[in-house]
This record gives sequence, C-alpha cells and structure tokens, in this order.
Amino acid sequence: MIDSFEHAGMTVEIHQDEDPPHPRKDYEPTSIIGHWHKKYDLGTRLDSGMSEETLREYFPSILALLPLYMYDHSGITINTTGFSCKWDSGQVGWVWITRENAEAMGCEGWSEEKLLDTIRAEVSEYNSYLTGEVHGYVIKDANGEEVDSRWGFYGSTEDCRAEARAAAR
Repeated sequence: MIDSFEHAGMTVEIHQDEDPPHPRKDYEPTSIIGHWHKKYDLGTRLDSGMSEETLREYFPSILALLPLYMYDHSGITINTTGFSCKWDSGQVGWVWITRENAEAMGCEGWSEEKLLDTIRAEVSEYNSYLTGEVHGYVIKDANGEEVDSRWGFYGSTEDCRAEARAAAR
C-alpha cells in the first residue's frame, strides 16, 4: 500500500497496480514506436540508427514524428526529449503517427501539434508502465469491508486519489 486516507466515512487505500494492462499491447495506440535497442522490445524493430529521412521514405504517410530516447540504469525510462546522462542514455528510435493510424483512430484532420501531443502522451503512459508507476484504489466502509476498487491509473497518484474521492460518497 502506498497511502491511506479517510473520505466521506470511508477508508481509501492507494496501491501500486501489480498487473496493469500493457498500454501498447492491450490497447490500440495511435502512435507507432520503432526502435533499434538490442536488449528491449519497445515496438517495431528498425535498422540501427535509422535517420528521419530514411524513416520518412519507408513510411511516406507520416504526419507527426518525434525521437524516442531511453535512460537505462537499474531499469529503463523513456521520453521524447532526451536525458542528461551521456553514458546510460541516448536515442533508441522514433515514434510517429501515419495518416492511416490517424484515420483509424478518428484523428484525421488534427493539427501536427495535436498529433505530437498524442505521441507525447502515449510515450508518457508507456513510460509509466515501464517504471511501475501504475496505481489503483480500494475503498472500505467503516467495518473494513471492501466496497469498491479501480485499477490502471498511469502516472502520478493524483488522478487515482481524485477518482477514489469521487467514488467514496
């Protein structure tokens, strides 16, 4: 248990989700991750160090594209902006949205910036999964009996706490 608090006469417990859904396999992400890391399977395999130009030639319908960086030291973390450690981090691939993916997910006509925000959000969610930052709550009544629970909150515990407060009424 990460935390516990009282709300509306109920006890709310915040826990780490020990078996969260994989955001890239259990859901249908809009973005595609291509990578060349030899140790990890982060998505589609690309040739080592594939350039943006080569990627765009291979996937001509790319609408939005960002680099994928990884920090690997006692676990991994990923983002689209890079890390300051030159020894344990670097670019390991690309993340993009094609015209076909945008149409399939109902995102056609979106601006490039909105598509880039989608990429950033999906990479952030995947990073939460990779780093174990996925939470859930359990609500118990005054007798200690479980009355509600919900799991799968990616990222910080704040959204999980807010949902738990709303449910404990």
